[in-house]
Amino acid sequence: MSVARECVIAGPVAAEREIDLGARCTIGAVDKRTTLVAPVLHVCAGTVVYGAACAPEEGRVVSDGQAASPRCPGTP
Repeated sequence: MSVARECVIAGPVAAEREIDLGARCTIGAVDKRTTLVAPVLHVCAGTVVYGAACAPEEGRVVSDGQAASPRCPGTP
């Protein structure tokens, strides 16, 4: 599953295999915590998850182009 950059998702996000979150996404809210879960998570820098993030196989923060590579998909 891929989520474009700067998306806002209020509820839980779950995938059977993998989730790729674009830069500066927001999952949940301060007053509405939620869950992000998949065996593999790749989260671009600047993303905020209010609640739990679970990646039992692999979890990685990916650069938004302002730091070390690899770059996030869709980042110019």
